[in-house]
Amino acid sequence: MNKARSLVVLGLTLAAAACLVSYLVAGRSATTAGLPLDDSFIHLQFARSIAAGDGLAFRPGRLVSGSTAPLWTAVLSLLFALPGPLLLWVNVLGAALYAAGAAATWALARELDLSPALAAGVTLLYLLTDAMVWSALSGMEVGLFVALSVAATALHLRERRAASPGRPSLALALFGLASLARPEGFLLLVLAVVDRLLFPAPGNDRRKAGPSPVGAGGALAGIAIGALCAALVIAAFLLFSLTVSGSPLPTTYAVKTDGPRSLLPSGLYLLRVVGVMFRPHPLPVLLALGGALCLLERLRTPRDRGLLPALWVAGLPLAYSLYDSPEAPMMVGNFGRYYFPLIPFVLVLGALALEQPLARLRAAPALWRAAAAMVLAAALLVPPVSTLAMGRERYAANVRNVNDSDVAMSIWIRDHLPPAAVIAAQDVGAIGFLTPNPLIDLTGITTPEILPSIERAAGASGGRAGLLRFLEQRRPDYLMLFADSYPGFLDEVGGQVVRRLRIERNVTMAGADLVLARSSWAVLGEGGAQAK
Repeated sequence: MNKARSLVVLGLTLAAAACLVSYLVAGRSATTAGLPLDDSFIHLQFARSIAAGDGLAFRPGRLVSGSTAPLWTAVLSLLFALPGPLLLWVNVLGAALYAAGAAATWALARELDLSPALAAGVTLLYLLTDAMVWSALSGMEVGLFVALSVAATALHLRERRAASPGRPSLALALFGLASLARPEGFLLLVLAVVDRLLFPAPGNDRRKAGPSPVGAGGALAGIAIGALCAALVIAAFLLFSLTVSGSPLPTTYAVKTDGPRSLLPSGLYLLRVVGVMFRPHPLPVLLALGGALCLLERLRTPRDRGLLPALWVAGLPLAYSLYDSPEAPMMVGNFGRYYFPLIPFVLVLGALALEQPLARLRAAPALWRAAAAMVLAAALLVPPVSTLAMGRERYAANVRNVNDSDVAMSIWIRDHLPPAAVIAAQDVGAIGFLTPNPLIDLTGITTPEILPSIERAAGASGGRAGLLRFLEQRRPDYLMLFADSYPGFLDEVGGQVVRRLRIERNVTMAGADLVLARSSWAVLGEGGAQAK
């Protein structure tokens, strides 16, 4: 048994290493080392400020609640104390979290009473998911949130069937910590409390006879203490946001949405979310509903594990679908990354649905078992392996697009413009990290005072007028934006193009025509900066 377990661990480790190395090789062969999103550099800049003792500031001296993942930013800040290339340590950290997510997925599968073989299969599918590999090397918070949310769910399942449920719930506290890695963690925390209160575990532990010595009051006390710990963790960040920006919500919330738009879910949105997970794992997605029904069937039995995995998989898309509208872009994140954390849960639900059919298959003739095993293995492995290969090329394209646009322009600015030149930028990640220049964030994440002056849709006439008025008041020296995202805007501000970068085969950036223009105010010599 120990030898078999060691072989399984070795096989999973080799699979993970092969996936990570293949993506890194693809990224390095396409361009120099880099990150696949400009947002990754936003986290790094905030992290550098924390490491320098300036707190959550994008530029020294001014705190900003622009990070929706303050825990990830804080973890990144630790890397600045390490020797060697920073991006190397970012990748090492991402790889470690990728492995931690795999371990948490294994633990979740086992807590759901899946066999070691099924748990190993679920873990392998997790490791072969292109979204998980991309996340590990992205410099983004997805890997941290996956590891925390899956581990907290596994602990939640263990606590609800424990012999002493009156103990304070560490799982709920961990859910609170996960909400600082991604704000969606708050919904998961609420669903965990609902699961514990509405679907309490039966009084008997499956391994021991006799009723639990702790009554309902003791169980409620344990839940309350855990929920209070989570609330204190969340409240600390909400208080910080309220203090520095006047709103308990991060500035990113106001940038991405102006609140729920409907009381009914958007069917089109839900279909797109299903597509994010269906592409790498079609069979588990189709089986996930069956897994949810298995959890429902187990209620009030010795195998009762509550409904949290199913509630989470259904609840997050339904909640976000209320924010969708025909006029607004769908809130799924870059390449659907807001929903990457659901993938481990979908995989375990799919495995739950397969549990009974596989048990019946053991009684079939050997030839039938072999044929069924081959068909099932192909149905489960071919889609993720093929999307893994395509994802490898996409990751390389993402890194190349960011390096050829925001990074290249930022390096040019650092080398040719005075450090005091004020730049109004559409993307502030790379330029914020690579240059010392004062910045105005045209989207409002790090310049929240711009938000009241503009409408959410940058293309709307009122929004452009408000944006123009704000820039006239602040009088930046240069503007850096994608001309195809702001058509005609440079003509309105009278900008004189200084440098232009066109991105070939763009799949990442907001546009393919990045422009640096000297503003009309700088051209007129009113406080403007001259290029070196």
